[in-house]
Amino acid sequence: MRGPVVSFFLRTMVRVRRFFSRIMNRGVFAFVFFLLLSAAFWAFLALDDEYEREFDVPIELVNVPENVVITTPLPNTIHVVLKDHGSQLMNYHYTGVPKVSVDFANYDRHSGFVSFPVTDLTKQLLQKLNASTRLVSAKPERLEYLFNFGMHVRMPVRLQATVKAEASFAVSSVRVVPDSVTVWASQEILDTLKAAYTVPVYATGLMASETRDVELLPVRGVKYAPEMVKLNIVVDEMTENDVFVTVRGTNFPATKRLRTFPSKVKVTFQVGTKSYSRITADDFVLLLSYDEVKDKADGRATLSLRSIPQGVSHVRIVPSVVEFLIEDVPESETEDL
Repeated sequence: MRGPVVSFFLRTMVRVRRFFSRIMNRGVFAFVFFLLLSAAFWAFLALDDEYEREFDVPIELVNVPENVVITTPLPNTIHVVLKDHGSQLMNYHYTGVPKVSVDFANYDRHSGFVSFPVTDLTKQLLQKLNASTRLVSAKPERLEYLFNFGMHVRMPVRLQATVKAEASFAVSSVRVVPDSVTVWASQEILDTLKAAYTVPVYATGLMASETRDVELLPVRGVKYAPEMVKLNIVVDEMTENDVFVTVRGTNFPATKRLRTFPSKVKVTFQVGTKSYSRITADDFVLLLSYDEVKDKADGRATLSLRSIPQGVSHVRIVPSVVEFLIEDVPESETEDL
């Protein structure tokens, strides 16, 4: 490859000479021209020395039958170190090293697993390189791929995520789209899988809704379609609201009934602005059971919510303690029951 390099430098020197001859006097031009010529000559000598350089060689799997699904593919490249004259290595750098191919028909076509040494590819590579080029090393030492003949099932997607909003904001919904994917694998592997899990996702300090692409957790011998899902996180700004909720008795005998003072208490809570209008007093349940209050001599009971609607937080009951009476139901009312 020395011929093209020499021609390149000679053409460059001619262009340089024409350029500087127009803008410089003859003395300055002669100095600059010979300075550049000596630099070019030094570079030419340096390119004639031998060096080692790393390259990534593209890999291609060919002649794959239409009924075969590659579940774990080959790597995209192998990493090699080549030794040759600097000019030749520079040529590889700018034009690229040729790709090598793996012929599916040359390996096991039935077991679903193929493994072979990298030397199978480096022999092919050296045949495509200049005769003076030598191979110093190649990685990885072995390559493998897995395949099946179209066996697949549909599986749900399971999100592995930590999702938190910034203070005064709340996460109102987290959704994965699609919620199921097609999974190709051998029957032995499919029998061990219950779902397609995402890679761990960490979304914290959120102040606005967002959508992001999330990869599915790789499993050896498994192919997903699609290979990525969308994670939709809806974030809502929190606001405060309050409603008046009736305190009710539960599990009281038919002859007894509960009266509380006050009969309704204020429930204050925080909720997202999108859900503000849909939260009503009926969404909260305040109950006092007969067993809780029947033996209380002081006639006072502490309230706690039995039901809180989704998306509501920081709930407070005012007052949190009420006075109560357990009354006998008149016989006339029990007879009506």
